[in-house]
Amino acid sequence: MSARVYLKLASVAALWGGTFTAGRILAGHYSPLVAASGRYCVASVSFVLLMLATQGRLSPLTAAECGATMLLGATGILLYSMGFFFALHDLPASRASLIVALNPIVTLLGATVFLGERLTALRVLGIALAFSGAAVVLSKGDPAALVNGGLGLSELAMFGSVCAWAAYTLIGRTAMTTLSPVDAAAYATLWGTAFLLIASVGFGAAFPTEPTGYDVFASLGFIGILGTALAFTWFNDGVKAVGPSRAAVFTNLVPVFGVLEAALLLGEPILPSMLIGGVLTIAGVGLANQPSSPSRI
Repeated sequence: MSARVYLKLASVAALWGGTFTAGRILAGHYSPLVAASGRYCVASVSFVLLMLATQGRLSPLTAAECGATMLLGATGILLYSMGFFFALHDLPASRASLIVALNPIVTLLGATVFLGERLTALRVLGIALAFSGAAVVLSKGDPAALVNGGLGLSELAMFGSVCAWAAYTLIGRTAMTTLSPVDAAAYATLWGTAFLLIASVGFGAAFPTEPTGYDVFASLGFIGILGTALAFTWFNDGVKAVGPSRAAVFTNLVPVFGVLEAALLLGEPILPSMLIGGVLTIAGVGLANQPSSPSRI
């Protein structure tokens, strides 16, 4: 059971690593609200088709489940995606993905404060090791270079997305006491898509009317179907099975996969620092998921 869950979570990280490349392409053509709306319109259609194919209908919700999925849509879809696409309009995909590597820390602290989850020295060490590995990968072996560029609005927007995703993860753990991972992800996406479309109309976002290239359509299909519909479902599987903080640790693999996918798709070189950082990150993820002593820090 655990091996299958962890494989799914690692696959989610690989898919999300690709969303930064796809998101960068979309952000170069559209405003953040329009890019986000396009992503989640595709994802919403995918979820509806999935539910109809597997269940024959959309699952009915109780009032409490309706409220929970609305919160999931507001945090993990609306707020996260607005920060994500706003940041990628100016930030390189690698720098944005590094900021996302902070998610396990934010989620673990949130789980400790709000869910009473045990914060052990071993888990903190694992997260720190994984984050250090991601820093080595993205800084080409010079972590100090990460802060030399300063901190701007784009970095703050990406960190806001991290906080929104941590909230989504924690709320999802509670919501999935009665909802299946597919239902939770599907209804969160439907709510979030509605919120994005309302915001787009309210802020007068200009939707595209001219033909776009194949790269835009390919990016939209990838990020909507694989990077959202499939990845959100598998991530929720992980949250339900192993808890929010352990599932969030796997986001440390996102920047590693992002670099590797850029090398395969764009021909970027794989440096020794990438290999070293990748080993550190994978080791940190494994360490954070090992049984630890009951002592709390």
